[in-house]
Amino acid sequence: MSTPSSELFVSVIFPTCNHTASLGRAIDSVLSQDRPPDELIVVDDRPEVDLSPVLAPYAGRITVHRQANVTLVNQFAHDAVLKIDHLRRHVAVAHRGLEATTRGTGSPEGV
Repeated sequence: MSTPSSELFVSVIFPTCNHTASLGRAIDSVLSQDRPPDELIVVDDRPEVDLSPVLAPYAGRITVHRQANVTLVNQFAHDAVLKIDHLRRHVAVAHRGLEATTRGTGSPEGV
């Protein structure tokens, strides 16, 4: 997966938690794009189920991070400048049990 320097570098990140049934289809749909990503990262959160059989066919084409208890993922534009309390407030939203999603500004709902 390489890109001419004149194009944007495209990353796709799949956070997953024991989703073996749909993960392969999701990865296939990304890798078969007419403009494939430069990197595809699978974040295996709380790996109670071994995803190795699902991920093995993609060896060399994806990056896998295995870690426990990831509850928030933030996406920011390259020019984003966060307020000093952004992450603390985002965590507070999650602790209140609200769905912590990001808008175009990178601000979690409810903050």
